[in-house]
Formats: sequence, structure tokens, C-alpha cells
Amino acid sequence: MKTIFPSAIRFFFVGVLTILACSCAGFNQVYVLEEEPHFTLDDVYSQKWVAGVEEGGSGTHLHFTTATLAGDVRFMHAYFRNQKQRINQNQETPDVYMVNFPNQSMSDRIMDVDPTKEAANTPEAEYPFDLDEDEAVLSYLMNGELKFYLVGPIAEKPMLAYPAAPDGEN
Repeated sequence: MKTIFPSAIRFFFVGVLTILACSCAGFNQVYVLEEEPHFTLDDVYSQKWVAGVEEGGSGTHLHFTTATLAGDVRFMHAYFRNQKQRINQNQETPDVYMVNFPNQSMSDRIMDVDPTKEAANTPEAEYPFDLDEDEAVLSYLMNGELKFYLVGPIAEKPMLAYPAAPDGEN
């Protein structure tokens, strides 16, 4: 008399191992940098900024201008100084882009003796690139395919200090 129990167990373990292998593949994603992108950049620079009010924050702007765009290129995100932010296109001047990288604040973190309260903190995502301070990676869609391009060295302009709000405005 033949039993199907051992083959069912074998099938179950093969299925579980296949699922585990497939799910782990997403964690080791390799980002291939384009050698020759479908655009040329002009006037790339970063500029630190600080708000004129104490609670206004601070950070760094990354600016770039496209000299040429070939085909259907849509900029998505910039990776700069261990942060990832969405790229914003200037509505009035379509070839000008700006990305704001706010300085990280520890005030956003929950620090408590109770570990269940600290568990509400969201873990930082693993940063996929090893970049110098004056380098950035731009992600863009070209005909629906996600691509990455290394930009650098990036010039740094003097810090921009925004004025405080006039009296009576908060």
C-alpha cells in the first residue's frame, strides 16, 4: 500500500523554499547605473537652506537643469546624502528641477522606556548607493523602464537663509 503523505510533505517544503527564495531576491536588488542617459544636464548644484523661524527647519536643495531630453524621460527620485526624495519640476520653466532634502530631526523619533511605544518608530529604509558628499543618483522613467544615473561632482552654492515671517504672520 502506497501512501501520499511523504510526497505531500516534499511538495510543501519545495513550495515554501521557492517562496522564500523569490521573496529574498527583492532585498538584494541591484541598481545598474546608466553610462549614457537619454538627457544632458546643465547647471547642477546644491544649496543648504535654513528657515527664518526656529520651527521652520533646514536642509539642502538640489537643483539641476536639463539641456536636452531625448524621448519620453520622466524624472522620479534623487538619492543624495543618504536620503531619497521626489524630484519636482518647475512649472514655469520645465527644464528646471529641484529636490528638497530636509535635515533629519530626532524630534520625530519616539524615545521611551516602554519598548512598545518605541516600536511605533518606522525603520529607515536601507540606502542603496554608496555616494560621495558631492554625488547624487537620479532615477527616471524612460518609456516606462526605471533607470538610474550618477551625477557628480555637484557644486555647492553659499547657504540660503530665508527671512523670518513679518510681524503678525505665523
